[in-house]
Amino acid sequence: LGGGTIPLRIIHVPGKAHLTDYALEVGKFALGWFQEYYDIAYPTDKCDMLALPDDRLLLSSLTAGGAASPQVRRFSRNGVPDAGFGAGGVATLLPAAAYENVAMVRDTDDGTLFVSAFVDDATSTTYIWRLAADGSPDPAWGAAGVEGYPSAYVEAMAVQRGTSQLVVAVEDQVRRLTSTGAVDLTFGSGAGVGISKVSRNEDVWHALRHFFMQEAQRGIGLHHRSRIHP
Repeated sequence: LGGGTIPLRIIHVPGKAHLTDYALEVGKFALGWFQEYYDIAYPTDKCDMLALPDDRLLLSSLTAGGAASPQVRRFSRNGVPDAGFGAGGVATLLPAAAYENVAMVRDTDDGTLFVSAFVDDATSTTYIWRLAADGSPDPAWGAAGVEGYPSAYVEAMAVQRGTSQLVVAVEDQVRRLTSTGAVDLTFGSGAGVGISKVSRNEDVWHALRHFFMQEAQRGIGLHHRSRIHP
């Protein structure tokens, strides 16, 4: 759409470039397919993908019932539950509530995992958990490993390299959290806000947020390969 080109990059650990051809081909196909399917041009000028180096797979889900608990499952590269994570490969998070929209992001520097879930009730609270590499709650984060943010719907998360701090997109703002889960008031122009939605143009806002969240994730010691689409 629009006749332009989009640089497509895959970020990988040094020495693994020969394993990225398939990922680049799939990324190129997916980028074109979704533009044609939705009839919307890709809103930014590049697309990055991250290849995790430990060959593990992380999946998130909810337990059954009205008061559910988010669960994170970790599998080894051959599909076997990772016994070194949680209980038999499953970390169940508390407290239980009517959660929805479970999401997660991992700090690949040390294996720390951030998980978020939204409660659609009168409080409209997003809960964020920080888990150690073994799936146990980090007691230094919030109250026993979980922190609640009332009247906040977290749409995206990224870990800022070099600081291991979590950057979150909360509706029309981007904020950074401290190592204890509090809003980092030294971030951005005031009250911890890095960027705010100043335009009514949804494409402009989403493109800006997408760029900002990507920049927050940039790491040191990672290499990348590029391909131009189309």
